[in-house]
Amino acid sequence: MNPWAGCSQELLDAPPRCDPCPPRRLLSRDQGRNGMSIVRDARRSIARRLIASVVLLALSTGAAPKAPLVNFPTEREAQEHCPNDMVVWLDPPTRTYYYRGQARYGSTKGGAFVCRDEANHAGMRQARSSQ
Repeated sequence: MNPWAGCSQELLDAPPRCDPCPPRRLLSRDQGRNGMSIVRDARRSIARRLIASVVLLALSTGAAPKAPLVNFPTEREAQEHCPNDMVVWLDPPTRTYYYRGQARYGSTKGGAFVCRDEANHAGMRQARSSQ
């Protein structure tokens, strides 16, 4: 490689000095313009995007906390709590609720009567064979 490649013809024809041309800084293949490693730049960029994604996901899922669900041992108590709503049977382990007339209504172990709207707001789902 020619060390004088970046010098002008005037500097080459001039009498010799201690440093006729400033040395050119040669960059290796893995360095960018500012001398920083391209691999390091890519890693930082990926890390920033990952952190931003995690923060965005945490904010979007945790923005509205779920309301606590009020359980009742009897259907009548639940109906008194929510007179304008339908009472359903909730099976907490499966997070599923059942309507009156369905086979599992009032029969699952550990279940309770709840208001349907409160169950929906708490993230519960209706049974597949629901009306």
